[in-house]
Amino acid sequence: MKALVLQRLFDLSDRQLEEACRFDIRYKYILGLELNDMGFDHSVFGKFRDRLLTSQKHKEALFELVKMVTNAGLIKQNESQRTDSFHIIANVAVPAASELIREGIRICLRQLKRHRYDLFYQAQEKLDTAKYLKGELAKGLKPEPDEILRRQRLTEIVEDAKALVAF
Repeated sequence: MKALVLQRLFDLSDRQLEEACRFDIRYKYILGLELNDMGFDHSVFGKFRDRLLTSQKHKEALFELVKMVTNAGLIKQNESQRTDSFHIIANVAVPAASELIREGIRICLRQLKRHRYDLFYQAQEKLDTAKYLKGELAKGLKPEPDEILRRQRLTEIVEDAKALVAF
């Protein structure tokens, strides 16, 4: 439902909305998606709208939601919406890379724990494996405004990844 509100707000096609849900950090944040979540296939939106058209209750809920958002001043009828995201793209590159590396570490640790507990035990001695397995690093993590801190965080994660690969 949130995705359809965003689609209407920014006048996006289903395919544009699919792309935004996959690659735009702003959409991921609003929709509550993880950075590595691949979002939705464009066909999902059409199917959902078809269900809305066949069910009066769903249709009423959608129109009520759009009316509430319009009344709140978040959507204005027939008004163009523009955003400048140039600065956002630059600031997203390092956190996205660090999240991908974190996810790789998580996957490796899970596999070691299942199939090679002896190596997992060694990894526990060198790394704080709990923070990766529980996903604590990514939860509540806000992008660092300072480029130096972002790079330091990325360097620490890369060092953990290198230590893990050494096993």
